[in-house]
Amino acid sequence: LFAKFLSDSEFYGGGFDLDMAIDHVLKTVRSEYTVFIMVSDFIKVKKNVDLKLRMLGSRFEVMSVMIRDQMDEHLPNIKHQFAVQDPYSGRQMILDPSIAAEKYREQVIRQKGMLKDLFRRANIDLLELNTTKPFAISVSSFLKGRAGGF
Repeated sequence: LFAKFLSDSEFYGGGFDLDMAIDHVLKTVRSEYTVFIMVSDFIKVKKNVDLKLRMLGSRFEVMSVMIRDQMDEHLPNIKHQFAVQDPYSGRQMILDPSIAAEKYREQVIRQKGMLKDLFRRANIDLLELNTTKPFAISVSSFLKGRAGGF
């Protein structure tokens, strides 16, 4: 089942709807001996998924892996403006990092705090990874911690 979903190109490049994914899982999966690993940057997750995450976390063993790249965390430290485009709407805007960097970072911190709180309340462990750093030790430590340190 895992490989089937990973290899389905329909899941990539489109809109993100965690609500819909959780609904699908809650309606279709009946075995309580199921482990779910959610892998995403979770950038578009909103607080309104709280109840559904708690339902998911209470019925199944669930882990979340948040993978972000450098641009998800910080605007580049450059002296020039640059264009960004929303991959879903196609909407574009010009950013000046010297003006927007601090507000952007504050928003990232708020959003990550909200995510951590959502997952904690849902009893879902969260592993944060960054594409610029090696991940083997982080993943190993995370899994060992979940297994009680063995």
